[in-house]
Amino acid sequence: MTSCAFCKREDIRQRSLYSNFGLHCVKDLYPVTAHHYLVIAEQHAVAMAQLGGQMLENLERLVSSFRLQ
Repeated sequence: MTSCAFCKREDIRQRSLYSNFGLHCVKDLYPVTAHHYLVIAEQHAVAMAQLGGQMLENLERLVSSFRLQ
């Protein structure tokens, strides 16, 4: 998808704090709080609801793992 702002950024994988299950978690370049992160799915979707059940489960697993830290 050539219009995807994240696909154009070659540094996303390098800046990734966590990569698994088709998701990348990076520190926001312009954070509004001390622990402001951005989670990017490799699968393209306009809305989270389009990601499908498995991807949403993976997202919940990712968020839960950060809550435990």
